Amino acid sequence: MRERLRRPVTYGMAPLARAGVVTPQRFVIYCPPRTGSSLLASLFDSHPSVRCEGELLAKKVPRPLAWFDGRSAHARLQGQLVWGCKVISQHLRWFPEAYGEGDQLLRDLVERDYKLIVLRRRDWLLQALSAAHAVRTQYHFTSDEPTCFSAMRVDPVEVLSLLLTMEQEDAIVASSVADLPHLELWYEDDLRTPDRQQRALDRLTEELGIERATVSSRYVSVAPPSFAGRVANADEVAELIASTRFAPFLDRQAYER
Repeated sequence: MRERLRRPVTYGMAPLARAGVVTPQRFVIYCPPRTGSSLLASLFDSHPSVRCEGELLAKKVPRPLAWFDGRSAHARLQGQLVWGCKVISQHLRWFPEAYGEGDQLLRDLVERDYKLIVLRRRDWLLQALSAAHAVRTQYHFTSDEPTCFSAMRVDPVEVLSLLLTMEQEDAIVASSVADLPHLELWYEDDLRTPDRQQRALDRLTEELGIERATVSSRYVSVAPPSFAGRVANADEVAELIASTRFAPFLDRQAYER
């Protein structure tokens, strides 16, 4: 019996549906890179009724809809009422032959009653510096490992290039979901502190129709909350950024709430 269940779970929902397996509530976190999606996914996954997986489309998946349906059915067999995963905006463009052009996969998911949760970030400068720091060190830090942040020297042109990338990815995400039903989160408003994280998850679980639960994450932020605290050559970088349309991001107070 165990072997008979394993193949249908992997390859799609139809055999499970015929067997009477109830489909769980499903969602997808859709976002640009470095917006806190791993943190959000781990908060979801700490809820006793939710199974939230990571970046399932970072490697090519020939039949993503069947793959998602199968993963969600497997979660239901394990007793989870809700299943979700995260999709980074860039991943959809890496394999258009599998995921469709533009926002087609998002539309297909919404048509299949997946909740679309869109996560964005207001401060593109700190988002860009987060990407630069991740490449130089590691992409995520956890509470069970020693962490120490050292201000980094960065090429001002590298920062400007990353800012352009963050601007582009944010525009793609905003355009892709403009006419799709979705729930909107902002890193600064909803994820920056534990109390905001809990409020955000309370709102999301209510939307998903499950009970409130205390959530937590093992991921931690190690970087200072300011541009000057993250960059050893801050004056040099600021001189270039100040001459561009990204100059307002140098004023962190404009984005504090």
